[in-house]
Amino acid sequence: MHGTGLGLAITRKIVELLEGEITVKSEPQEGSRFRIIWPRMVRQRTGTGSLVGKKVPAPNDPLEFKRALNVVNGN
Repeated sequence: MHGTGLGLAITRKIVELLEGEITVKSEPQEGSRFRIIWPRMVRQRTGTGSLVGKKVPAPNDPLEFKRALNVVNGN
């Protein structure tokens, strides 16, 4: 199936805006596989007890950058 390539151009721009990366691997008679990796903000969890009614210090940086991988197969 052939297209205009517009979807890939839009995807590439979004990945760049999210400071990620996109790679492609093509095999004759098999097609192409695209891999997209981008940073994701993940909230740190500390402890499992209830903090209701307790005084606790505010965290310096409650968010930490993590890398996420999403693989989509169009076949």
